[in-house]
Amino acid sequence: MVYRLNTGQGGAIVGGEGPETRPGSATAPTVKSTPLLVNGVLYLSAPDHVWAIDARTGREIWHYYWRTRGGDHIGNRGVGLYEKWLYFLTPDNYFRFARRGDRKERWHKEIASMKREYFSTNAPIHHRQQVIIGVSGDALDVPGYLESRDPESRRGGVALEHDAAQGEPGADTWPDEYAMSHGGGMPWLPGTYDPELNLYYIGTGNPNPVLAGQSRAGDNLWTCSIVAINPNTGRWRGAIR
Repeated sequence: MVYRLNTGQGGAIVGGEGPETRPGSATAPTVKSTPLLVNGVLYLSAPDHVWAIDARTGREIWHYYWRTRGGDHIGNRGVGLYEKWLYFLTPDNYFRFARRGDRKERWHKEIASMKREYFSTNAPIHHRQQVIIGVSGDALDVPGYLESRDPESRRGGVALEHDAAQGEPGADTWPDEYAMSHGGGMPWLPGTYDPELNLYYIGTGNPNPVLAGQSRAGDNLWTCSIVAINPNTGRWRGAIR
């Protein structure tokens, strides 16, 4: 089976709030996602694109194209699926919710500001009645974060603690509270859920600032780590580096 990605708007369902002409930051898409296979259909993504492909023949079933406002197009790690619903994040920080069969949009919601140099690469993970999502970006000294959202109401639910906070394990590895609260640790990739322990494991990225590390002397926990979180409460349960 061979499928050559259709990256044009022709024949695609088009959404998004950006201009018809792609911004200069929106580079040609490259697939860095993990495809999901459901009932013989492969769902794969790249920045601004989602495809449904017949796994046997390579035939394109549908293609969704997002008109972006910008954001870093370094990659997209995949879609989330649950029953008849499909979720994905866009480089300009929209969380999109649509029907899997006909890709008709139910809603989309902005989750972070591009003005703070946030962008989104994470693959959504469905957990009970919530969808866990995260942000990316290290051009400015901004904190990385995970949150859960209710797919019915769009509202944010639990904030998931994946970096050290004041008074918690790892806080003493930062020089001060300001450095810790701006310390990065982006959840670039999706995590893994353990239903027996009810823990969500996520890998965190590099600390911020990237090029001026002298302002954050110490081990900077829990960046560059694997962190365990209770997804119901958002509480940090442990980590390793």
